[in-house]
Amino acid sequence: GKQVMISLARMIQRFEHDPATYGVVLGMELMNEPDWEYWEKRPGIRQTYETMIPVLRQILPAERYAIFVYFKYVVNGAPWLNIMRIANAANYKGVVYDAHVYHNFHDNNAAGRKYKPEVDACKTCCRDPLLLDRIAAKGIPLAIGEFSLATGYWNSDAFFQDYMKNQLSVFRRTKGLIGSFFWNHRVLMGPNRYFREFSLLDLIQPTGPLPAVKDMVINSTCWGWDLTKCPKYNPHTVTWTDDCVWN
Repeated sequence: GKQVMISLARMIQRFEHDPATYGVVLGMELMNEPDWEYWEKRPGIRQTYETMIPVLRQILPAERYAIFVYFKYVVNGAPWLNIMRIANAANYKGVVYDAHVYHNFHDNNAAGRKYKPEVDACKTCCRDPLLLDRIAAKGIPLAIGEFSLATGYWNSDAFFQDYMKNQLSVFRRTKGLIGSFFWNHRVLMGPNRYFREFSLLDLIQPTGPLPAVKDMVINSTCWGWDLTKCPKYNPHTVTWTDDCVWN
């Protein structure tokens, strides 16, 4: 795995010397959604990050390339990356926290929960900002490396419009956020448009319900929802899978 990372970094470096690909690649990610059971194990995720980031920085300088590191839990990721950015500033400059924001994996569909569409607005507008703010409070650059309109359940076109608008408005107000990336550009849909909630090209107009971003109300966080009815969370202990019910 480590040699693969080095080979990928060198391939990115070669792209920079080809006029056809110059300036195309902005950075690389070390691992995509590794099994978080291995965060503290040796060998494990943390050890790999600490070993490979200085190595990759010798190939991909911080002035030109970002290095993205995925974390499943804010409680692990934000403090560790903050410490490393202070202790090893040269190598960790341009290292970006990669957060994947979904409500459908062991969240909406957690055992014992009954799903209602308004729960996704509650999580997006009330819960998720607290987690993003915990990262931002450390002064750490952050990217939403993956998000979608998936909930684990069927939803209407009107729901998709509101859900996308809410998510983009929350991302817009998050300090230190360098970008958000919808997963995926396009997914081959199954019967009855199954998987459409993951397929951006099938969601945007004219074939889908989503208008252009310029036509969405995202300057106001979760416009149309009364945020005074958000439930109260402990901002230090809230997680990506805590339930959310409007007051």
